[in-house]
Amino acid sequence: MYSTKAQGPLRPPDVAMVVLDTAREDAVDRASLAGASIDGVRQLRRESAVFRRAIAPSTWTYPSHASLLTGLYPWENHALLTEMAPLPAEYPHVARILAGRGYRTVALSANPVVSSWTGLTTPFSISRWSQWWHLFLRIPAWVHPTGADDSGPLPASPRMALPSDLFTLAKRVLLRYPRFAGVTSAIAGRATGGSVEQRESVDPWIEEELRAVLRGTPSDTPLFSFVNLMEAHEPYLPARRIRDEGGREVRWVRQDREAFLAGKWTPSPSDLRALRTVYDDGVEIALRRLSGIVGLLQEHGRWQNTVFVLVGDHGQEFCEDGGLFHGTYPGDAQVHVPLWVRFPDGAFGGSQPSSAVSLVDVLPTVLRACGVPSIPPSSGLDLTTLVDHRRPGPVFSHSEQLPDDEGFRMQYGSQWIGLNRFWVAARTEERAIVLDTHRDIAFRAGPGRSPVGPAGRPERLATDEEPALRTSLRPVEAAIGQMLSRGTLASTEERLRSWGYF
Repeated sequence: MYSTKAQGPLRPPDVAMVVLDTAREDAVDRASLAGASIDGVRQLRRESAVFRRAIAPSTWTYPSHASLLTGLYPWENHALLTEMAPLPAEYPHVARILAGRGYRTVALSANPVVSSWTGLTTPFSISRWSQWWHLFLRIPAWVHPTGADDSGPLPASPRMALPSDLFTLAKRVLLRYPRFAGVTSAIAGRATGGSVEQRESVDPWIEEELRAVLRGTPSDTPLFSFVNLMEAHEPYLPARRIRDEGGREVRWVRQDREAFLAGKWTPSPSDLRALRTVYDDGVEIALRRLSGIVGLLQEHGRWQNTVFVLVGDHGQEFCEDGGLFHGTYPGDAQVHVPLWVRFPDGAFGGSQPSSAVSLVDVLPTVLRACGVPSIPPSSGLDLTTLVDHRRPGPVFSHSEQLPDDEGFRMQYGSQWIGLNRFWVAARTEERAIVLDTHRDIAFRAGPGRSPVGPAGRPERLATDEEPALRTSLRPVEAAIGQMLSRGTLASTEERLRSWGYF
């Protein structure tokens, strides 16, 4: 267990965990080296072990966060689309374990999926989360969290929700014509006094909530703070004029993933350049906020003795493997994420391990660093053991089929057969394969493919290639198959629609 003299020999380290939602490893790497006004990020990077081959267990929010917090893959903790009830309390959860060790625990999430509604933040003593419309209207004066703590639930904003059918309609319009949301946000934001920095941020209340927690926590009480930032997630609504590499203004480019999946819109090469530009801008905004969070911890004397984890829950694709955004295919663009771990006093700082690692490795790493004597069973490994050594086996990820619903079949038309697949993937340091579990066909996984339609996939593997990786996927495929056989809960589709995932 780490400790500092100032905090006493028995004082366990604080834990800070920041998820850059939808962040790709390569985008964070570029921005962290070249961005402006991110001194805190640069210090974090210098003092961290930066794992260059980190793989998310899933291509979307709920399963990946569940794995991050439980140390179990989604097919082990049942955080799959087919069974998406709140995360059961029977599984280990890092917040519950640390609370039992005397930690004060707080979760502040800009993503409404990362909330007590899914059970992800239920074990935290304080939890605050976003409302769905915050992504579409960046109006700081109107933006307030909902959530719960020991004193009871927070009052929900009167603007909290629309009926799911109205939300679905609004989402379709705003992603096809993001100028509507951008202009509305700009006018209302200026009228109500929001700064450019606040209007570019999703849920700017997070920093103030964190500041209040830091002020209200006694110095001898260890703190676990969890933050989710959403600027890298679509829709992208920059409050400034930005241009792509060709000089074209790309402030409010079309972001209509649903039309793309349905075969009704194919982004042109200039569209893809624009999308990458506004995405990279979102990553930079998130890193500026991350830098501010580092500063808050330093300001309140909670930096030197802190385990700080920076991670992405999944990536974002721009047709490298035939998909747009995320949630469809576990290629590198959608699952290769940043993972930096800063240990107290900067132990392992400056190292860049190449071993394949996973989000399931975070729980055992954090608990061991905090001196927890008995680590619960986990599919992860302590990351300190992988700084100088290879992982003994592969890491896994998956992407889920869409709900088997007549409405979805009609919506996606001829694309339905290509989309309604359950993919599983295995990766080592050098190799990666993706298996179509419906057709038992394996593909090479990797970035750099030319833009193709939504049904396009990387090159198939010959039947005699990579037998060890393919064999390693069989238990994963069997576990998922057993869960799929139970069918999708009716409430799952309603909940997903209300969150705007379909």
